[in-house]
Amino acid sequence: MKKIIRLTEADLTRIVRKVIEEQMVSNKNIGNNPVKLGVPPTLPKVIQPVKFANKTVNLYYDSNNSKMHYKVTIMSEPKIVKNGLIFIDIGNNQKILFDCTRPMELLIISQNGKKGSSNEIRFNNNLTTALRNKFCMSSQSGASVPKADFASVVQNSNDNFA
Repeated sequence: MKKIIRLTEADLTRIVRKVIEEQMVSNKNIGNNPVKLGVPPTLPKVIQPVKFANKTVNLYYDSNNSKMHYKVTIMSEPKIVKNGLIFIDIGNNQKILFDCTRPMELLIISQNGKKGSSNEIRFNNNLTTALRNKFCMSSQSGASVPKADFASVVQNSNDNFA
């Protein structure tokens, strides 16, 4: 059974305003963020991925970052190799090796042509923190380990297997 109700424009306007006011009051009680008509909702900020290329980095002798050794410029984005090891090209036949199982250290590998290679351990807390956040995670025992998607396929699949 249908009923036909006749409303004037003023009645319809009054009803719509009343419904909108009730919704605003109920939203204030629920989440403190009332929806305002005519104003688009604000979207959450998108976290931009960390870029490493073309960044200048200070390398230090000590883990407190108080005794500076020298500055380097990261030439390209880090490359993931077997077992979750990360190589970073810093030019002049040098690379930084970062290992999630030793998350505070940066191993500087210098290729000296026929003379072979030399390795030095250096530190930079900001760089190691950024690398650890991007490529490592904590195991159940709290140890730092490569993220499963990096370690298993040598590339980021954006899946969280942990």
